[in-house]
Amino acid sequence: MLVPTLSPLGSMPTDFIVDRRFQNRVVLLLCSIVFFSVLNGTMFNVAIPDIALQFELSASEVSWVMTGYIIVFALAAITYGKLADIYPVRRLLSIGLALFNIGALLGFLSPNYATLLVGRIVQAGGGGAIPAMAMLVATRYFPVDKRGRVLGAVASIVALAAGLGPVIGGFIAGHWHWRYLFLISLVTLFAIYIARKLLPRERVRDELFDLTGAFLVASGVTATLVFVTRLYWSFLPVAVVAFLFAGRHLRRRKDPFISPALLTNRLYRHGLCCTFLVVGTVFGYFFSVPLMLRMVYGLPTVDIGLVIFPGAFSAAILGFIGGRLADRFGGAPVGFFGRGLLFLR
Repeated sequence: MLVPTLSPLGSMPTDFIVDRRFQNRVVLLLCSIVFFSVLNGTMFNVAIPDIALQFELSASEVSWVMTGYIIVFALAAITYGKLADIYPVRRLLSIGLALFNIGALLGFLSPNYATLLVGRIVQAGGGGAIPAMAMLVATRYFPVDKRGRVLGAVASIVALAAGLGPVIGGFIAGHWHWRYLFLISLVTLFAIYIARKLLPRERVRDELFDLTGAFLVASGVTATLVFVTRLYWSFLPVAVVAFLFAGRHLRRRKDPFISPALLTNRLYRHGLCCTFLVVGTVFGYFFSVPLMLRMVYGLPTVDIGLVIFPGAFSAAILGFIGGRLADRFGGAPVGFFGRGLLFLR
């Protein structure tokens, strides 16, 4: 493999594009860390009742194990995506993986619920870097005719991990203890060294980070997610006010946290809406079905995972196929076909 050289952020180093070994190693790295990131988010679903029982928590209290993780994860992904315009991907990915593993260690050693919650939040703060950097690496270091395969591979790994999460979580929590779920995340420690050796070095851009814009957007997103997940009506006006101030600030800022010009692009808006609906539906299925199987049908944790797995496995296979078809026929027909299958379900 060619030795990485310094390149400006956003540029595409052509010496890496023609190196097939580099491409294969990067895809393997991306799929590995995305797998454990998604696995960490789904395998705790079936362990929620066990956590509530150990710490004598109500349903609303223990739900923050998942709600807090989702909120911080979403905010972190947005933030890392913007930071990647300024700082090298390899540095941001290393920081994210380090936080991800620190949070896992805190969760494993947690003597009480507060420490457990802090561990999950720290994990989410680091885990948010993984999908953001995976998408950036796929689009920055691969030519257009290869991106469909890379993104398809990542998408299939996401589906596979989402399905395996309840299986693995149910097996470990059912046979040993839910604390051991945190140890699985420590496997990603190896990826820090590999990412720093594999990904190219990039120059830091002379650009300031829009901290005010990030705070306003984070406040709006947090208030919205709390309102949606917990139905706290007092958070709805907070979200509206935060987004109003954020819009006003972003339009006046030279280098805003989120460029308002993106939302004026019709294709971008449509793609964003489609992604939200499709991904929201799929992940809603993986999050809600385990809880339904436990609360309505009383299934044990191991059986819950076995019910979820076939759908996730088929999604993983179709993800690889869909990526190759997108490179050959374009993303639009493949996307329409996939949304049609989702609708028929």
